[in-house]
Amino acid sequence: MNRRTLIKTALSVSVLSTVTTSWIWRILQKPRQPVRHVTIAKDGPVLTIIPLNSEDIDEGTHLAG
Repeated sequence: MNRRTLIKTALSVSVLSTVTTSWIWRILQKPRQPVRHVTIAKDGPVLTIIPLNSEDIDEGTHLAG
């Protein structure tokens, strides 16, 4: 194995691990993402915040407003 091949291999492994790490990080961040995108419905004195994720719609947070 000459030096050029070794450097190319090291670079590809480095890029691959960076991409994999960022992909895993994105998957780990997913459950928290719907909190950023919320629908706020003003219903009289009660402010309802509903996350835009279909699984979380029935778990709307009610805040006294």
